[in-house]
Amino acid sequence: MLRSIFFLIGNILVVLGLSRILPDFVVSSYASAFWFVLVLSLLNIILVPFLRLLAFPINFVSFGLFSLMINIFVLIVTINFVNGVAITSGGFGPRAVTVLFVSVGLAIGQSVLNSVFKTQ
Repeated sequence: MLRSIFFLIGNILVVLGLSRILPDFVVSSYASAFWFVLVLSLLNIILVPFLRLLAFPINFVSFGLFSLMINIFVLIVTINFVNGVAITSGGFGPRAVTVLFVSVGLAIGQSVLNSVFKTQ
């Protein structure tokens, strides 16, 4: 339980850091970051396994690159669901790049948190 709380706090800090680094990714408050991370975690628990099961043939053919598309889709759904978190750039290309950077940043944050809180 304590590990989950540390992961939640770590992800909130990563989201807030990404909002400072990426000019197009806007998080208006700490509460918005909390709700963003909470909704993203719930979608990753509930929706992502189902989507990966459905997309297995496409994922197999694309050598796993379609998993990145699933992560981007879940991030876009989360950004549209949570008030106070937005991508301000216009057009599909800049938005896709921003969401890709957010996805990579969250993955790096998860990797760091996993290495810090490694259980033996």
